[in-house]
Amino acid sequence: MKVTIAICTYNRSFYLDKCLNGLSGQLSNMDSTINVLIVDNNSTDNTHDIFVKYEKLGWPISYVKELKQGLSHARNCAIENCQTPYLGYLDDDAIPHSNYIERLISIIDEHEPDCFGGMYYPYYENEKPKWIPNSFGQKSKLSSKFSLIKDKYLSGGIMFCKLAIMKEVGGFDPSRGMIGNKIGYAEEDHFQMLLRSAGYSIYFDPSLAMNHLVPVYKQKMLWHIKKTYKSSYNTVDPVYEKYNTWYSIKSVGRIFLYKTPRLFKMLSKDKNYFIQSLIVDFASSFARILGLYFNRNK
Repeated sequence: MKVTIAICTYNRSFYLDKCLNGLSGQLSNMDSTINVLIVDNNSTDNTHDIFVKYEKLGWPISYVKELKQGLSHARNCAIENCQTPYLGYLDDDAIPHSNYIERLISIIDEHEPDCFGGMYYPYYENEKPKWIPNSFGQKSKLSSKFSLIKDKYLSGGIMFCKLAIMKEVGGFDPSRGMIGNKIGYAEEDHFQMLLRSAGYSIYFDPSLAMNHLVPVYKQKMLWHIKKTYKSSYNTVDPVYEKYNTWYSIKSVGRIFLYKTPRLFKMLSKDKNYFIQSLIVDFASSFARILGLYFNRNK
C-alpha cells in the first residue's frame, strides 16, 4: 500500500456516506495501493454503520474511534494508525472528483513530494443566496499545474504528506482547529509552517480536486463575520504582528475614509452586489482588525 486517505468525521454519517460513495468505482483497480481510514471523532450517530456498509463491499477500509474531541486530535489519531508511506485527509462533506484516486497515485509515483494538496469547489444542497459570491467556498488556484508553493497554504481537507515527516514535526496542534461544532482555524497553516521550518517542500496540484459542501449555516451573514474574526484571531502568519493599538486605529480610519465609499459605489453600480454583501464586507473589516489585534495581544 502507498497511501492512506483519512476521513475524520463527527456526527455527519449522511455526508460521510456521500463522500465514500464518491470514491465508488475509483478503488477497484487501486485496492492494493489505497487504504481508507475512517476516524470517528466520538460520534453519537450511525457513523460506524456507514463504515460497516463499505467494509462489507470489500473496500480497503478501516475504522478507529478517537474520543478526544477536536479535528486536530482526529488527524493526529490518523497519523498514529497509518501504516502506509503517505497519509492524507479528505473532508467528510466532500465529494472527490472522478479522477481523484488516479491523480493521487500519479502524483506520488511521478514526484514523491514531501507534502501536496489540491483544489476544492463549492456545492449547495439548496439554492445559493444571491448575495453570496459564486467564488465563495472555492479555493484559490495556486498554480495552473503541479507546482511548488513557497508562501501559500493548502487546504487540510485535500492534503497529503509523507507519514515520517508528519511524525517528525509532531502532527497538528490540538489547541487549534474545529472542536466538535465549535469553529476553529489555523491548525493546517501551523502544520505547514512546521514543515517549511523543517526544510520540507509543499506542492499544489489543481487536477487533484473535490467538491465541498457549503452548508446552510455558512450561508448566514453573521457566520461570515464571525469566520473573519476567528480566522484573524487564530492566524499564525507573522506578517500580522504589526497590529498594535496605533496600527489598528489607523486601519479603522482607512475603513471609513476609503473602503466604505467604495462599498457604496459597488452597491449602486454592480447588480451582483447586494445590501447583504455591503453589510458583511463592512462588518468583516472591523472583525478582521479586532481578530488581528487580539491575536497579537493574547
